[in-house]
Amino acid sequence: DVLNLKLLNYPLCFNTVLVGYFTCISIVTRGFGSIGFVKLFSRCLDDVWLFVIGALWGVLYYMLVTFAHTKVMMFLAPVIGFLWSVPTSIIRSMMSKSVGPHEQGAVLSSIGSMQTLSTLIGHSMLNAIYSVTVATYDGVCFLILAAFCLLAVVMVIPYHIKSKRENNQAQEINEKTALIN
Repeated sequence: DVLNLKLLNYPLCFNTVLVGYFTCISIVTRGFGSIGFVKLFSRCLDDVWLFVIGALWGVLYYMLVTFAHTKVMMFLAPVIGFLWSVPTSIIRSMMSKSVGPHEQGAVLSSIGSMQTLSTLIGHSMLNAIYSVTVATYDGVCFLILAAFCLLAVVMVIPYHIKSKRENNQAQEINEKTALIN
């Protein structure tokens, strides 16, 4: 894992105990942050906006990891970026809402397969990039991940606008049809 390599490398020089504490803080903040945030705000925000907020927190998280040069800064990254895992659960929610009840299993298994494949490819690519850039700057991988989070926001907002327009047009057609009948 590239993050562990960064933690072990200079100037952070984490030992195994600190890596364990960092991992624990990351998992706990990510879990409780995601559950709490989605639970609180899913009633007043569309899924797309939950996704956008989570992805922007992902940008913040990866930028903090990129520029962390002290142990305190690195430990603050998962605390401040506690929402960076929200987009994964929101995508699952959005996709499951877009299909019928009999297609839920197929959609969720497809998402799981794609997530596994992207993890495999992503880790391989990040390891290759890290090995090439570690001597010059060890944060390049995390800048790339921050850029991917921004790219996700740039892609999902036009999709949301387009789907809203299509829903409005379909609703207008249904209303006109109801008036005619």
